[in-house]
Amino acid sequence: MTLYPSKIYWALIMLFSIGCIALGIYLIGGDGIITLRGITIRGITITETLFGQILCVTFSLVIFSSVLILWPGSSWLKIGPDGIRHQVIFRKFHYRWSDISRFEIMTTQIGAGNTKSKAKFVSLWMKPDDQMRSLGECYGKTPEELLEILESYRNRYG
Repeated sequence: MTLYPSKIYWALIMLFSIGCIALGIYLIGGDGIITLRGITIRGITITETLFGQILCVTFSLVIFSSVLILWPGSSWLKIGPDGIRHQVIFRKFHYRWSDISRFEIMTTQIGAGNTKSKAKFVSLWMKPDDQMRSLGECYGKTPEELLEILESYRNRYG
C-alpha cells in the first residue's frame, strides 16, 4: 500500500501563503508603523516595510517546501510485508516490522498563550533502545486511521 501527502491540505497551505505574501507586498508599499505591545516585546517597533518583508520571505519558504512535498515522487509512505518505507522531500527511510516495538499517536502543542493549537503525529518506537521516530505527515488519513493501518500490517507481517 502506498500513501501520498494530501494534495488538498498542501494546496490550502499554498493559497494561505500566497495571501500572506500579498499582504506583505501591500505592507511594503505602506508608510505607517506597526507597534507591537505585549508583555515580552514592549517598546519594540518595526516598520510596515520590514514586517512586509518578513511576511514575504517566511511564506515564500512555506510555498517552496509545499512544492517540494507535492513534487511527484518526493514524498510517500509505502507499507508492505517487509516494513515501512518512508520518503520525505527525497530523503528515504526504511523500518522493518521486526525493528518496531510499538506505534502511538503523539500530540504536540504548537504556540503559547491564546494561540495554542495541537498537532497529532503517528510515532513508532524502534527496538532495542526504544528510540522514537515520528511520521510528520498522515498521508491523507487521520492519525487514528493511519495508526490502524500500520497496526494491522505489523500484526500480519511482524
